[in-house]
Amino acid sequence: MKERNFGTGEWLHECWLEEQKANVNVSRVTQWQNVGLYEGFITGVVSGLRLHQSPFSMPENVTNGEIFKAVGKYLDRHTNDWGKSAAVLVVKALSATWPPRAGIVMAERIGERLVRMGVMNPEQVERVLAAQRAGDSRMFGQIALALGFVEDNSLRRYADYLDAFKGDRF
Repeated sequence: MKERNFGTGEWLHECWLEEQKANVNVSRVTQWQNVGLYEGFITGVVSGLRLHQSPFSMPENVTNGEIFKAVGKYLDRHTNDWGKSAAVLVVKALSATWPPRAGIVMAERIGERLVRMGVMNPEQVERVLAAQRAGDSRMFGQIALALGFVEDNSLRRYADYLDAFKGDRF
């Protein structure tokens, strides 16, 4: 394996190929370190996401094998993305397999961030969440705007914050 590829989707896919060999017939594996790197790298990304309360709908009882397979299949289907960061591709694979939860879970996250930004206070966040629980189907920001708790530029700052986690900025 070429060292310059370490940490890219191409590198992760090379490791995935060895992982597949190990799952079919262990005697076919030629680079055991790639199996360990593949599993260890993905496990690290998943652990970090779980530690930070990931928005994905991944079941608690999902096995590591299922996660490794989901990432590998994603890599097989997205060859044009192999030049991107391996961590980004793991997150994209998880998102494609177990889509982010919507509604109140994400609304709580935006509320927490807006409190940290000093834009809203916890009581205002709770009023927006209460409106959603009562059946208001609008997005968190739309309700907060309508109630006069935030200004449009504050929501743009929040969108910029989210945008920082897209692409290869991991």
